[in-house]
Amino acid sequence: MLKIIKSEFNKAFKVKRVILFILIIFAPFIIQFLMIKDGYTFYFPIEVFEESFSGIIPLLFPIFSIIIYSDNYYKERKNNFISTVYTRTFFNKYIVAKGVVNFCITFLVLFVSIIIPFIFLTYIEPLLGLIEYTAVTNKTILPTRNTLAVISEKSHILYAIIYSFWVAINGAFYATFAFLLTIFSTNYFTAMTTPIIFYHLGNFLLPTLSLEIFSPLISVFPFSIQQQPLWILFIPFLILFLINFLIGIYIKNLFKNGDYNV
Repeated sequence: MLKIIKSEFNKAFKVKRVILFILIIFAPFIIQFLMIKDGYTFYFPIEVFEESFSGIIPLLFPIFSIIIYSDNYYKERKNNFISTVYTRTFFNKYIVAKGVVNFCITFLVLFVSIIIPFIFLTYIEPLLGLIEYTAVTNKTILPTRNTLAVISEKSHILYAIIYSFWVAINGAFYATFAFLLTIFSTNYFTAMTTPIIFYHLGNFLLPTLSLEIFSPLISVFPFSIQQQPLWILFIPFLILFLINFLIGIYIKNLFKNGDYNV
């Protein structure tokens, strides 16, 4: 199993993929930062960080997560590469290895895509003076605290690590969602878009029911609502985890019953 995982990691870090990883890590943040650096009132770097991950980035989040590596299995099956490794025991391990690599690479890319902007805005940008901060006075009315404020007030570094982990783990499960669908679905478009539809359907329907605090977008990017209990953020994540778990059980039964065809 470890040899298969190592081989998959080697395949993942080819030039085209690495370029994609770099674009996902830097391009969305740079575009959003350039859009907000002027014309906004900021008091602290952490406000710039949170505003940098508002707007278009939360809307595109599931797409970024899925395109990192979720399509790899489908492409190999389309090119008939899968048939060359299709033996019962080995193939099961091969599928698991691809799932592990997909999860880990997505997690890594998304974690870095959050932690690097935080480091830049907290430690480098103040030296460059790209943002003009407004001084805090006794009359200053600070922005409303968001759900993660309880962490950021204890330690900014702890906040950065925990939030980067949170975004990365969510993205990794969206990527796993798409990957699992590509295993038994012959329709590439359906497999790759279903997690995106799930994400945005929740964002559309729940606000109409006055349950926007439970929307997938708010769970990952809780910067646009007032402070809520931390457990609120876990509800959409647990639903996503359960979906992945049930699809995994279904695929396992397909293999067990001999109903899977390459």
